[in-house]
Formats: sequence, structure tokens, C-alpha cells
Amino acid sequence: MTIKNIIITDKTGLRHHWKLDEYSGEYGYDKIGGRRAKAVNSQWEYESHTKWIVEDTIIFNNPQMIGSSKAKNEITIFGDDMKIYNYETHEFSKKYTDAIIGIDEDTYLYHNEKHNKVYGFASNGGTFFIYDINNNQKESFPIKGPRDQYHTAGRFYDYNTHEFYLFGGYGWYRAKNHIQKYDFENHLWDTLSVWGDEFYPRFNFSLSDGPDSNCIYFFGGSGNKSGMQERGWGRFNDFWKFNRKTMQLQKLKTFESIQNNSHSVLTYSKEIGRFLLSIKPTMSNSLIYILTINPKTLIIENKYTISNTESVSQVNDIAPTISTKTGRLIVVTRKPIPNSSKTLVQTHTINYPPMDPPPISAMESWGRYGFGITALLVSLGIIGFRWKKNGATDPNAHYMPIVTVPSIEENPYMNVNLGIQCFGNFQLYKYGKVLSPDDWVSKKSRLLFIYIILNGENGVPPQRIMEKFWPDSLPKSAANSRYVAMSQIRKMLAPFGGFIKNHDHNIYLDYNDDHFSDYHYFLSVSQKNSHGDPGQMEGALQLYGKGFICDDINEIWMEDIRDDIQNKARHIAEVLSEIYQSSAEWQRLGELGHRVLQWDPLDENGFRWSMVGYLNDNHEAKAKTTFELYSKKYLEELDHPYELDFLDILTKYAKKG
Repeated sequence: MTIKNIIITDKTGLRHHWKLDEYSGEYGYDKIGGRRAKAVNSQWEYESHTKWIVEDTIIFNNPQMIGSSKAKNEITIFGDDMKIYNYETHEFSKKYTDAIIGIDEDTYLYHNEKHNKVYGFASNGGTFFIYDINNNQKESFPIKGPRDQYHTAGRFYDYNTHEFYLFGGYGWYRAKNHIQKYDFENHLWDTLSVWGDEFYPRFNFSLSDGPDSNCIYFFGGSGNKSGMQERGWGRFNDFWKFNRKTMQLQKLKTFESIQNNSHSVLTYSKEIGRFLLSIKPTMSNSLIYILTINPKTLIIENKYTISNTESVSQVNDIAPTISTKTGRLIVVTRKPIPNSSKTLVQTHTINYPPMDPPPISAMESWGRYGFGITALLVSLGIIGFRWKKNGATDPNAHYMPIVTVPSIEENPYMNVNLGIQCFGNFQLYKYGKVLSPDDWVSKKSRLLFIYIILNGENGVPPQRIMEKFWPDSLPKSAANSRYVAMSQIRKMLAPFGGFIKNHDHNIYLDYNDDHFSDYHYFLSVSQKNSHGDPGQMEGALQLYGKGFICDDINEIWMEDIRDDIQNKARHIAEVLSEIYQSSAEWQRLGELGHRVLQWDPLDENGFRWSMVGYLNDNHEAKAKTTFELYSKKYLEELDHPYELDFLDILTKYAKKG
């Protein structure tokens, strides 16, 4: 038996791809780690996903402090000097022996490599300093105004925009719930006017960036509703988002399953498109564990427990990360060394994704090496499934219901009272009649309607609309312009203008049986993932056609939407390809590959599916034509010939016997 071509994806695209290709002799290719290897010892690869190891151990003398930096593979240590430890190369990569900064014990430190400066904030909000690394000079600034800032606040520094925020804080027997931004020019704190959900006073919590660059995300913290210490502190388990542009504070979810957490560190991993939340429970001798959270559904998808972390604590300023170089999940911990003035810092690592070790009985039955590779592939398959699951058994999951689609063979937009076509050029149908772009009162109102359709899955805040469409107008003028444009849209849709709704300050579209939108239908199918009906998935790809969405719209905001939809289409195609191959539906597999090559003429999966499908369906001529087109495009784009000729393809993909 041969197992090969194990592909794990989520909605954002490819995560891991183990080719196990006997023709190339390669064991696998891991996209995150960039590793290539041959199958020599399967148990080694398996164990690297089950055993946490301590890769680095650093001992430093107190009162040395750990600061923050943008680089997620570094530990920046401040004391009598400044030095940077790289835990991918396992050495101090930089040392600034002359950097005598003179820091207080309770200071927030941020090393901005772009500026080549260190920014320091006293935790009580009273002083601020800048240390210039190039000139070895430190300049301190007293912060003006009243000290309305308390200790152990949640803090967030944006290394790209040079913005610093503090959330909440504790002092004088009280907790606060304000959000402050530091004014670097005038050296004072600006307490922001925030609107949205009620934010209880709290302190000692972690903030992070996330999928929306305008937003700051945070979890939990200590506090209570009144903010008064005499009423006792509790630990929150809620998840929040603060939009820096609109000043909206939004409570996203309460995680009832996360109880008794004494300390948490939140971060967002672009490598896997997930939040990583590490938790230290309150119980003594408890182990640190890490949760992966889907940013769209807010479902906790996986939980990983870190061995040998009973007596250590997490480092606030160094969040968990997945190394782009090694593909390993890295967590940094610290603990004081007994009877000394020293601190032990360690990095705990494991190949991502981690796996639970198999039961001993299973090891004995299967044998160590045979079980190793099988368990790895099966576990990775399970993890891939969990990445893709649609939340059918999770009451907290929020997915679109699958809408009924008219026959794709007919024109689905003309069989309903209101039809919205996004794939191809944008078209609006009323009672089966196409409305021309010239029928719109203004081009901007038409663009705004399209923007709401494509961004309104969870509703579009009015503030975001005004920033996109009237960025240079005063707020009142922009609000008036938005009101006029929305009125024009409703008149254009009449008598169906009521399907534009407002809820919680957001604008969204409320579809029913009178309406059909190909984009809405496509999303509803996509969100069913591998649990969807094959007929619905085929219909979604048929609507998607040659891979164009609102092709007549050239706005910048369309770029991310197009990329996202194509990734979703690829995922649907991958699910269908597995179905076709398992049921030997070779004609459909070939047609599927041909469709994917229309989206991207160099798509490897599309090419392989078309070859396997056509050749196993005895359509060698179609396979050869597709091969010639692919080879020609390959040479044009990559400037060297494709490595296989058609005889190689026949040997590799044609039916045997």
C-alpha cells in the first residue's frame, strides 16, 4: 500500500503538503518550515510532533529585564548592557555592551529595529524615555498632565505605525477600564472616547494584533464590574476587539471552557491564520497549555499541553510563535532560581502541529516505527479536519445557512424577484430584467452597494464605509453623503430595499427566497467545508466560472476579496477532487482540473487532476493538449522548461494494466 500526497488546508490556503512521492524520492515538503527530507526514520518525524523539548536555556542576573521587539524569533534582554538572543540560531546575535540604559524594574521596553531605538514607559505612566542605539544616548521626558494611569495595564505597541496604547490598569485599590494612547510629540496620555460594548475594569491581560490591521485584540484579565478591590478580583474569560480607526470596542465571545486561568498571553500567527492563546491555570503545579482559535468563527480548534511547565510562568513580552524557518511552535517561559538573584529563561518547542502521544497499548500492538508514521498521518488528517470543520456540533459556531439555489443550468438570477450577480461582471436583476449601470443615480452608490454585498457577511460598520468612500470629508459631511447613497440604493432596489438591514450599528443584507446572490450562495457552500453536498459544491464552482468576481470593478479593496474567494474555490475543488478520486469519477476529475487551470494556468493541483482524470478516462488527446498548454505557460513564466515530458506524464498518471 502506498500513501502519498497528504494535503492539509484551511480557508486561507495550503498549510502542509506531504507529497510522499515515490518518483521524486522525497519524503515530504512542509510549507511552514520549508523542510525537505527522505523517509529514513519515520519515528523521528513522528516524535518531533509529540515531544516538547527545551531548546534554549538562558540565565541572567536580576534586575535584568526582557523587552519586546517586532521579531518573533528574538529575546531582547536589558541590564548593564543590551543583548539580543536568537532562538532559531541559538546564540546571542547582537550585543550592545556600551548600551547603559539605566532602567527601573517596572518599565515597559520596546526595541524598534526600524528606528534603531528603544522606547521605555514607566508602568505608572509618569515618565518616558528614548534610547538611541546609534548614538548611545538616552533622553527622558516627564509625561504631562495627571497620572491617570495604573500599573499592570494591558499594553500594545505597533512597530509599524509607532503607536502605543494602554488598556485598563490597577492602582490605589481600584481597576480602570479606560483606553489611552500616548502622544509622542507632546508627551501626554490621551484618554480615548470609545463606543460599543461595556468594558469592565481590569488589569494584567495580554493584547495582540490580528487579521484586521486596524484592530487590537485582547483576552481576559483580572477585575470586576465595579473596579473596586474590596469586592474581590475575578478572572475574565472574554475575548475583545478594539478598532483604532472607528474607536469601537466590541465583545466577540466569552469562552466558558476557559476557567481558572491565572495568566494568559495572546498572539496572532499569520503562518496558520489563527490566534494562539497560552494559558497558565490557577491550580498549583498545573501545566501551561496553548489554544488555537479561528478568527472568523472564534471556535477553539485545538489544545496543546506543554510538558514540564509546572513550576514556570509565561513571559508577558514574548508571545508564542510558529517559526517560519523551522516550522516549530515556540513558547518562552521563566522562573526564578532558588536561593539566588538569577532568573532562568527557556524556550519550549515542538514541530507544528503538535500531537498527543498514542496509548502504550497501541504502541505495543503496532510497533514503534510502523505506528509512528501512521499516527502522524492520521493525526495530521484529524487536525486538518478540525481546521476545516463547520461547527455542526458546536453551539457557538455561526455559519450561513445553505440557501436554495435555482437550477444552475438555467439563469439563476432571472428566476427570482431580485438577482445579484457578482461572478463575472457585476449585474443586478429585478423581475428577470438586467439593470444597466446607467440606471444608477451615481457611480458611488453602485460601488457602495457592491461593497456591502462583498463585505457584509457579518455586517459593515458605517464608520468603515465613510472611511472607504469619503475619507477626506468631515465626519458630519461623510455621514450625510452615506445617508444619501443608502437612500439611492434602496430606491434602486425598490420594492426590495427592505432587505438592507441595520443591527448593532452594522449594515448587512437579509436574504430570503425572493433574492438570489451567487456570492452569498458560494460563501454558504464554502462554509460547509468538507461536510457540504457535492452537488452544491459543483454548483458553487460553476457559478464562480473562470475565476472572476466583479471584473468591471477596479477598486483597491477588491484585491483581498478576490484572493479570499479564489482560496475558498481552491478548497472546494480539493474536497471535490478527493470525492472524485475515491469514487473513480475520472471525467469529473479531469473537468475539475481544467476549471482550476482557468483560474491559474500554472496551478499544480489543477494540472495533476486534469492529467489523472483525462488519462484514466481514456482521453489522451485532451491530456496532451492540456500538457502542451501547461508546458508552454511554464516556460513563459518561469523561463525554463517543465521538468517532465508527456511520456513521463503517461508513465506517472495513466492507468496501469
